[in-house]
Amino acid sequence: MRTTKKITSIVLAVLMVVSMMSVMAVTASATTNVAKVGGTEYETLQAAFDNATAGDTVELLTDITLEPQTISGESAKYGAYITKSITFDGKGHTISSNAPRAIGVKGSGSKVNVTFKDVTVKINNNPSNAICICTRGGIGELTLDNVTLDTQGCNKAYNQPLTIGGTQYDQAKVTVKNGSVIQTNNEASKYYAIILWNPVDLTIQSSTIKGWACVYQKPFEAGTTDTTEVKIDNSTLISKGLAGSTNHFAAIMTEEEGFSCEVTNSNINVTAAE
Repeated sequence: MRTTKKITSIVLAVLMVVSMMSVMAVTASATTNVAKVGGTEYETLQAAFDNATAGDTVELLTDITLEPQTISGESAKYGAYITKSITFDGKGHTISSNAPRAIGVKGSGSKVNVTFKDVTVKINNNPSNAICICTRGGIGELTLDNVTLDTQGCNKAYNQPLTIGGTQYDQAKVTVKNGSVIQTNNEASKYYAIILWNPVDLTIQSSTIKGWACVYQKPFEAGTTDTTEVKIDNSTLISKGLAGSTNHFAAIMTEEEGFSCEVTNSNINVTAAE
């Protein structure tokens, strides 16, 4: 009788240990790392950006959704923020952002060179002023290599998937290439696929740009002595007017005299609204 009780106790103890191990395994698997730098993985994209050093590559491991947060002194408009010269390799994954500005990029002290590649960025919840990538000054070079920026699901004013903003008095070099797609709703007003607030050396190569205005240069800040140079090659620009009005923005629009544009081997499609 005692032997039976002892065996029963041992069996119960083993079952309890197995049960605890199962719970621990479930708990561990519930946490999914979303990005990595070198051999180290991180639970959030911002943690990966924060722990990267200049020259590193941050790799996205899965599709993710970004939530608004206060980063680098900015208000809670951004889902993530880059302040270093890095390459962000999306590995073909999609970022969906509940923040109206998905990713901010800003140089601090010295200019940053940032490359995005093989990633799609979309904005959720239909906010006004929806932005997928927003620079805030201090940009040396920004490269989009096979990148899709998409605010087509947003129909409120001032949607601008790629915004070169902040304060920067000299040219930032911006390259959009290799099948990149930058698109916003092209059937309503104040939807600008690429909006430039600063002087930019912009190259669009083998890509598609779609919006009420595809490229829109705003006036430079006082004291700016540099100019904007736009070169478009082997690309498609699609601009459609707003219903009931004249499409006075068209595909390429500038409010600044220091602006030049060269287009080669490209298709520019401008249509009036029906």
